[in-house]
Amino acid sequence: MRLLELTAVYATLGRGCDHLPPTLMPTHAVARRVADPAACRAVVTTLQDEAARVRGFGDAGRLGFLEPVAVKTGTSAGARDLWLFAVTEQHTVGIWAGNFDTTPAEPDAAAMDVLAPVARQLLVELGVR
Repeated sequence: MRLLELTAVYATLGRGCDHLPPTLMPTHAVARRVADPAACRAVVTTLQDEAARVRGFGDAGRLGFLEPVAVKTGTSAGARDLWLFAVTEQHTVGIWAGNFDTTPAEPDAAAMDVLAPVARQLLVELGVR
């Protein structure tokens, strides 16, 4: 699955399970409900738990925003891909890091350590407080 497709999935969660095709500019597309909104809210609420991120990732899990930010990270088998998705009510950010030749990333690379600072800066630029 490509970064854009995965980012669209997380954006759908953030919209309460209302799916819109991914775009870079606002459109007048009509959202399509793809799952129970309560289920999406439960997932987002879980991913917004900064205290749980800090327990799991240490200070790297602390993004420090006043408004809730849902965050999901991932590292593929063999550490070839690092992913991070951050979702607010208004914005969804998806970030990938890796090597285009599919060789593994640095041995100790973790998505939260590597990508959280990038996600934080992007969200600040988007106006998240």
